[in-house]
Amino acid sequence: MDILKDIINEKGADLIGSLTKAGFAGDIAKYFLSEAGTSMISAIGSGNVDLSSGSVDQKSNALLNNIDPTALATKVGINKDLASKGLAIIAPVVIKLLQDKLGDNQGLLGMLGAAKSSGVGDVLKKLF
Repeated sequence: MDILKDIINEKGADLIGSLTKAGFAGDIAKYFLSEAGTSMISAIGSGNVDLSSGSVDQKSNALLNNIDPTALATKVGINKDLASKGLAIIAPVVIKLLQDKLGDNQGLLGMLGAAKSSGVGDVLKKLF
Protein backbone atom coordinates (compact mmCIF):
# COMPACT_ATOMS: atom_id res chain seq x y z
CA MET A 1 0.00 0.00 0.00
CA ASP A 2 1.53 3.29 -1.06
CA ILE A 3 -0.68 5.97 0.43
CA LEU A 4 1.57 8.84 -0.65
CA LYS A 5 1.41 7.64 -4.25
CA ASP A 6 -2.37 7.38 -3.95
CA ILE A 7 -2.56 10.94 -2.63
CA ILE A 8 -0.38 12.28 -5.43
CA ASN A 9 -2.42 10.38 -8.01
CA GLU A 10 -5.67 11.58 -6.47
CA LYS A 11 -4.82 15.23 -5.83
CA GLY A 12 -1.48 15.77 -7.56
CA ALA A 13 -2.81 17.83 -10.45
CA ASP A 14 -4.79 20.08 -8.10
CA LEU A 15 -1.80 20.48 -5.76
CA ILE A 16 0.56 21.27 -8.64
CA GLY A 17 -1.96 23.84 -9.88
CA SER A 18 -2.11 25.42 -6.42
CA LEU A 19 1.69 25.44 -6.16
CA THR A 20 1.98 27.03 -9.60
CA LYS A 21 -0.48 29.77 -8.58
CA ALA A 22 1.66 30.33 -5.47
CA GLY A 23 4.74 31.03 -7.60
CA PHE A 24 6.28 27.63 -8.35
CA ALA A 25 7.45 26.83 -11.88
CA GLY A 26 5.71 23.73 -13.29
CA ASP A 27 8.63 21.30 -13.07
CA ILE A 28 9.67 22.64 -9.67
CA ALA A 29 6.10 22.25 -8.40
CA LYS A 30 6.13 18.55 -9.33
CA TYR A 31 9.54 18.00 -7.73
CA PHE A 32 8.53 19.98 -4.65
CA LEU A 33 5.34 17.94 -4.24
CA SER A 34 7.32 14.72 -4.29
CA GLU A 35 9.99 15.95 -1.86
CA ALA A 36 7.46 17.61 0.46
CA GLY A 37 5.46 14.39 0.55
CA THR A 38 8.57 12.45 1.48
CA SER A 39 9.36 15.00 4.22
CA MET A 40 5.83 14.72 5.58
CA ILE A 41 5.97 10.93 5.67
CA SER A 42 9.32 11.09 7.49
CA ALA A 43 7.91 13.58 9.99
CA ILE A 44 4.84 11.43 10.66
CA GLY A 45 6.95 8.29 10.85
CA SER A 46 9.29 9.88 13.37
CA GLY A 47 6.61 9.62 16.06
CA ASN A 48 7.02 13.30 16.92
CA VAL A 49 3.81 14.48 15.24
CA ASP A 50 0.62 14.06 17.27
CA LEU A 51 -2.21 13.40 14.84
CA SER A 52 -4.49 11.86 17.43
CA SER A 53 -6.75 14.86 17.90
CA GLY A 54 -7.58 18.31 16.65
CA SER A 55 -8.79 19.84 13.42
CA VAL A 56 -7.14 19.36 10.04
CA ASP A 57 -5.48 22.75 10.49
CA GLN A 58 -4.12 21.79 13.93
CA LYS A 59 -2.80 18.50 12.61
CA SER A 60 -1.28 20.30 9.61
CA ASN A 61 0.47 22.74 11.92
CA ALA A 62 1.77 19.88 14.07
CA LEU A 63 3.12 18.26 10.92
CA LEU A 64 4.67 21.47 9.59
CA ASN A 65 6.40 22.09 12.91
CA ASN A 66 8.38 18.90 12.27
CA ILE A 67 9.59 19.74 8.76
CA ASP A 68 12.60 21.94 8.05
CA PRO A 69 11.52 24.26 5.20
CA THR A 70 15.08 25.53 4.73
CA ALA A 71 16.42 22.02 4.11
CA LEU A 72 13.53 21.27 1.75
CA ALA A 73 14.07 24.57 -0.09
CA THR A 74 17.76 23.83 -0.52
CA LYS A 75 17.03 20.34 -1.83
CA VAL A 76 14.49 21.60 -4.37
CA GLY A 77 16.38 24.77 -5.32
CA ILE A 78 13.91 27.41 -4.12
CA ASN A 79 13.87 29.92 -1.28
CA LYS A 80 12.63 29.13 2.23
CA ASP A 81 9.57 31.39 1.98
CA LEU A 82 8.33 29.62 -1.15
CA ALA A 83 8.96 26.23 0.48
CA SER A 84 6.98 27.30 3.56
CA LYS A 85 4.14 28.54 1.37
CA GLY A 86 4.15 25.26 -0.57
CA LEU A 87 4.13 23.16 2.60
CA ALA A 88 1.19 25.17 3.92
CA ILE A 89 -0.71 24.39 0.70
CA ILE A 90 0.07 20.67 0.71
CA ALA A 91 -0.16 19.73 4.41
CA PRO A 92 -3.93 20.18 4.92
CA VAL A 93 -4.67 18.17 1.78
CA VAL A 94 -2.36 15.36 2.87
CA ILE A 95 -3.85 15.30 6.39
CA LYS A 96 -7.41 15.29 5.05
CA LEU A 97 -6.69 12.48 2.60
CA LEU A 98 -4.85 10.46 5.23
CA GLN A 99 -7.84 10.86 7.55
CA ASP A 100 -10.15 9.73 4.75
CA LYS A 101 -7.99 6.69 3.96
CA LEU A 102 -6.90 5.68 7.47
CA GLY A 103 -9.71 7.02 9.60
CA ASP A 104 -9.44 9.87 12.05
CA ASN A 105 -9.02 9.77 15.82
CA GLN A 106 -10.35 6.23 16.25
CA GLY A 107 -8.66 4.90 13.11
CA LEU A 108 -5.11 4.03 12.15
CA LEU A 109 -4.10 7.67 11.70
CA GLY A 110 -5.18 8.49 15.26
CA MET A 111 -3.42 5.45 16.69
CA LEU A 112 -0.22 6.19 14.83
CA GLY A 113 -0.40 9.86 15.70
CA ALA A 114 -0.89 9.07 19.37
CA ALA A 115 1.96 6.58 19.45
CA LYS A 116 4.74 9.11 19.76
CA SER A 117 8.18 7.60 20.28
CA SER A 118 6.82 4.07 20.57
CA GLY A 119 8.20 2.69 17.33
CA VAL A 120 4.80 2.66 15.65
CA GLY A 121 6.13 5.24 13.20
CA ASP A 122 8.01 2.37 11.58
CA VAL A 123 4.66 0.78 10.75
CA LEU A 124 3.57 3.98 9.05
CA LYS A 125 6.77 4.12 7.03
CA LYS A 126 5.99 0.64 5.72
CA LEU A 127 2.60 1.85 4.53
CA PHE A 128 4.36 4.29 2.28
